[in-house]
Amino acid sequence: MHTPEQAEELSVFRGMSEAEIDELRSLCATRWVQEGQTVLRQDEGSRSFYCLLSGGVEVLRDAGLGPRSIAIIKAGECFGEIGFFAGEDRTASIRAVDESELLVINQADLDRMSERSPRLLARLLHNILTMVSIRFADVTTRMASMVFWLGS
Repeated sequence: MHTPEQAEELSVFRGMSEAEIDELRSLCATRWVQEGQTVLRQDEGSRSFYCLLSGGVEVLRDAGLGPRSIAIIKAGECFGEIGFFAGEDRTASIRAVDESELLVINQADLDRMSERSPRLLARLLHNILTMVSIRFADVTTRMASMVFWLGS
């Protein structure tokens, strides 16, 4: 559990009041996972996405040569949102690298937020969109660098 000050530092809660953070946590389930535990499996369906409240997870992608670690996700960030919002199967597996607390968000949770607190839903979606945009910009920059060094 975080103090209010620690919770506000998490990217997913950015710009939310203590009351809004409490409301978000009350509307969604939490899940604890142990180090080494798989949270999501690549190519499975996606009914929820997750916000990492504490700990850390790694993103594993299998392109036919076995799973490769491609990223570490830290507390405050979300994962599983691509498959959830796009309605697609999981694009990667997620495995805990530490004992971790997850906020589990599904469509029913978003619907409840929409009814009870549209402002909270807007802030949550804004924070998720910001995280995804930063990730996309980072990947784009890395790909451009690779193309430059490999030649076009």
